[in-house]
Order: sequence, then structure tokens, then C-alpha cells
Amino acid sequence: APCAISTFRNRASKRLVMGAGASAKKDTAAAQPQEGKKGPSKITAVFARQIFDSRGNPTVEVDLTTTDGVFRAAVPSGASTGIYEALELRDKGTDYMGKGVSKAVKNVNDIIGPALIGKNPVEQRAIDDFMVKELDGTTNEYGFPKKKLGANAILGVSLALCRAGAAAKGIPLYKHIADLSGNKKSSTASAIIQHYQRRVARWEPTPHARVHDSSC
Repeated sequence: APCAISTFRNRASKRLVMGAGASAKKDTAAAQPQEGKKGPSKITAVFARQIFDSRGNPTVEVDLTTTDGVFRAAVPSGASTGIYEALELRDKGTDYMGKGVSKAVKNVNDIIGPALIGKNPVEQRAIDDFMVKELDGTTNEYGFPKKKLGANAILGVSLALCRAGAAAKGIPLYKHIADLSGNKKSSTASAIIQHYQRRVARWEPTPHARVHDSSC
């Protein structure tokens, strides 16, 4: 009889503990926000500054802030230009031999940035078209030269926007660019990376990396 009573008590205590644990888990799950329920990313701030590129010339750098973080990009500048290229906005004058970009920086901070607040960075094409066709709006026989705001102002924002869009989707930048270009196939680089990741996970040497001992 004493053994039966002790067995009954042990079983009852286990049930009570398991029940308490299950209810605690339910309370914790209810208190914590579920992943994947976060709303769409939004642009909260855009700030541009003048920096110097690898050639020592002034160029535009943009910090684009979203609800996911801060994303930075700098505008590259080539040495050669052609009639079909978009038009950079330079300050002229005497500073930096006329190559300063304070006007382009001002256009980002005063015109482009405020117009993008609240927009979703994933919508790259729509925002690019908005900057080029509506905020700038200049045209010529070759297309949209971006003469009003400056191609360097618009491009800096667009590059930072691309990084923000990739982060909002939770994917690498190259995959986001592939999506924007309509390339749905897995790239060769991605396939190689995945192949080596699987091998590292299994600790398997690649065939060409095996050591062959001639003494064996």
C-alpha cells in the first residue's frame, strides 16, 4: 500500500509540473511578438554629404535610414564621358577646381530626401522612376539626363536604396539585384557557395583538396 501511494503521488506531481510548464510556454508565446509579422520597411531619413573618391575628386555619399537600419552608398565617377551619359551636377567656381558637389548634396537633403520619407525601399523601380521622371523631370533626345537635380544626386540615393531593399527582403544584395533585373535562375556563384557550405557542414574535403601520400 505505501508503494502504491508513493507511486500515485509521483505521477500526480509530474502531471502538475508538466501542466505548469505548458501554461508558462503559452504565456511566453503570447507575450512575445511573432516573427514574420513585422510591417513593411519604410524610409525614415535621407542624408547626403560630400566626400572624395579614389581619384581625389569630390563625390556624393548618401546615408538612407529605414526601419531596418542605415544604408550607405557613394557615387562612382568615371574619367570618360559620352553624349548618352547622365549629367553630373558640379558646383563650378574655384573650390576643388570647380568639381565640388555641394549643389547635388543640397538637392538630396532638401528635395529628394523629404519626398521619399515613408516609402518602401523594396520598390526600387517605382522610386527610381519617381526621382528621375517627377522630381527631376528633364528630358532630351536621348532620354532623361537628370540635369535639374544631378545624376550624382539621384544615383547616390538609388544605390543606398538598393542596399536597403535587400535588407528589407532579408536576402543578399546580389539576389535582390537579380530579382530587380528579372533573373529568377540561381546564379553560378550562388550554386558554388551552396556547394561548399554543404561540404563544410559535413566536414568533407573537396576532391582536389585531398592529400595524396606517395609512401602509402
